[in-house]
Amino acid sequence: MRSSFWHVPIRIEFLGLLVAAVLCGPALSQSQKARPLPYLLDVGDLRALVRYSPGALDRASHVQFRLALLAEDFAKWSGQAVPLSAVLLSRTDWEALDLAVPYGLPARLSNGEVALSAWGDSGTVSLWRGFLGGGLPVLEGYPLYGTKDEASSLLLTDLLAQGVAARALLERAGFSGAHPDVLNFAAHVVALAASHRHEPLSLGEVRRVYSVAPEPVPGAQPSWRSRLAREGTYHRAADALIARRGGAKAAKATLKMLRKNTASLTPRQIADRFPEVTGLLPGT
Repeated sequence: MRSSFWHVPIRIEFLGLLVAAVLCGPALSQSQKARPLPYLLDVGDLRALVRYSPGALDRASHVQFRLALLAEDFAKWSGQAVPLSAVLLSRTDWEALDLAVPYGLPARLSNGEVALSAWGDSGTVSLWRGFLGGGLPVLEGYPLYGTKDEASSLLLTDLLAQGVAARALLERAGFSGAHPDVLNFAAHVVALAASHRHEPLSLGEVRRVYSVAPEPVPGAQPSWRSRLAREGTYHRAADALIARRGGAKAAKATLKMLRKNTASLTPRQIADRFPEVTGLLPGT
C-alpha cells in the first residue's frame, strides 16, 4: 500500500543523511501545512516509484531507472528487497510546501520519500556554482528542456540523491537504530558502490561534489555548504574502502557488520575491521 506524505507533517533532513547529533545545531524546520498536489503523476515498479509534476516524465523516467538499479544492488548486497520512492517537484510546488531545503538539493520527507527538483533553473545553477566555486560539469549533447547549465545542476542534485536514497534503503531495511556516523558511512558505501557499478564516468563529479570546503566561520550555525562538506567526510571514508576492496565486496562487508551489530556498532569497530578508513571516518 502506498503511503502519501501529503497526509502527514513534513520534516526535512538535509541530504537525508544529517541529524541533529551530527550537525550540533538546531533541528531543521518543519512545514506547517502540506498542501495536497493531486495532479502528480507516477512512473515506476516494485523497485522504485517516482511521482512527478506534469511535464517532467523524461526526468522522472531517468530518476526511476537510477533508483531501481540502486534498489537492486542493495537487495543483492544486503539480502533484503526494499523499495524506493521519490517525488519530483517544480519550484512553485517546493515553495508551496515550505520545504526548508533549498530548491536544487535533495531533501528527505518524513515518510522516507526523496524530494528532488523536477527542473533546473537559474536558481539551481547559481546554487551549485556557489558550492563548486565555478563552472558546472560539461554535458554532451543538448537537454530536452532548459539550458545545459540547468541540466548540469540537476545532474549534481542526482549525484547527491544517490546517498539520500541509500540512506532511505538502510532505514527501511531496519538499520535506523545504528550510530549516526555508522549509518551515514554505510549509506555512502552503498551509494558509491552503485556508482562504480553503473556510472563509473560520473565518479570524478561525485568526488568534486564532496570536495566542497566548509565556510571558515568559527562558531556559526552550519550552512548548507558546511553540511555538504560534512557529508564529504563520509564519502572519503567510503571511497577509501572501495578503492581497497572493490565496490560490491565493500558494500556486502559493511552491511554484514551492520546487520550483526546494528545498535552497537561503532566507527572505531569499523576502523578496526577496515583500517583504510582510520582518520577519515568521524570517531576513528
